[in-house]
Amino acid sequence: MPVRRVLHVVRQYAPSIGGLETYTREMAIRQRRRGIETEVLTLDRVFNPPAKELPRRETIDGVPVRRVGSIGGTRYFLPLVDPRSLRNVDLIHVHAIDPFFDMLAATRTLHGRPLVATTHGGFFHTDSYSRAKRLFFRTVTPASARAYALLLANSANDAETFTGLGPPVRLAPNAVVPLADRPLTGPDLLALGRLSENKRPDLLVDFMAALARHRPAARLHIVGPDSAHTRDSLTAAARARGVADRVTVHGFVDAATLSGILGTCGYYVSASRFEGFGMSLIEAMSAGLVPIVQDNAAFAELVGAAGVGTLTDFAEPARAAADAAGAMARVEAEDSSAGAAGGERRRAVAFSRHYDWDALVDTVTALYETALAGPRRSATPEPMSRAGDAR
Repeated sequence: MPVRRVLHVVRQYAPSIGGLETYTREMAIRQRRRGIETEVLTLDRVFNPPAKELPRRETIDGVPVRRVGSIGGTRYFLPLVDPRSLRNVDLIHVHAIDPFFDMLAATRTLHGRPLVATTHGGFFHTDSYSRAKRLFFRTVTPASARAYALLLANSANDAETFTGLGPPVRLAPNAVVPLADRPLTGPDLLALGRLSENKRPDLLVDFMAALARHRPAARLHIVGPDSAHTRDSLTAAARARGVADRVTVHGFVDAATLSGILGTCGYYVSASRFEGFGMSLIEAMSAGLVPIVQDNAAFAELVGAAGVGTLTDFAEPARAAADAAGAMARVEAEDSSAGAAGGERRRAVAFSRHYDWDALVDTVTALYETALAGPRRSATPEPMSRAGDAR
């Protein structure tokens, strides 16, 4: 059965900025270009920094956005949405395993729509409340998952984690928009992504202090939304460690500014403890930036598959600095020998092309049709004019 109307449900959307928001935006826009009528349902406030209540309805990039209120905080909230107002679509696609995931499962008899969810790493990005998270994952999450026709795993790690909860799990890795049209060969290092606890940007400052002994001219650019309000503390830490002139915390930047920063960079670094997929790493590879990253499951999977970059442990700054210095020397020798971007950079760009948006949209759309044809298929949706609005 062809899919005509899809509702994408995500807790944060524009004007919020982040990987989850970007993924949902790109999917909704690109599906719409293919004739699928997409809409986004999200909360009416941005978590970081807290913003005033946003418009309940808005069109962004040609995609209608419906916003609803909620009760609770940022970690767990109750969305104030009437599930009966969701009957005007063929299928509901939930992004992330969060309160929306649970609420739509619990109210499935009211909205009657087939449910598909993309895992986006689940909720194990940080060690905070780890015992409670594990208990929740063993009890509430399986009960909710049974209401879903399909789970789309962003990584092999996610696929392993979510297999066995009830619904079929299919691997559908993230896609990225290339950051540059050619491999970049600058001397600087780039850390790209939200400045949050699990990314451990503070360890990068210690790393740069240690790297100065190997590479006194090396500079680090830290770029990304400052959701944890750490920009000032990172800048102060760089000053205290004597690397204020070699560490620049840019925070969020626009596309033109990012392009200028990229022009000085040749390497990507991340001390992230956990990644659901590693989207920023693939984005960096798309520009020929060679990764020097934390040895976590998602990064190890990507670096191993690409055959480029170096895994290390940023909790040990001296070791990470030595590993980075060795990797940079290796890559520079390749670049010099090639007279341009060397083989490692070219392999990084080639690998990133496997994460093409058009291919992902094809995969996801085909899986939608599998979900609609399955045993959880529901009745024909109500016409849009008859569906109620979210509360």
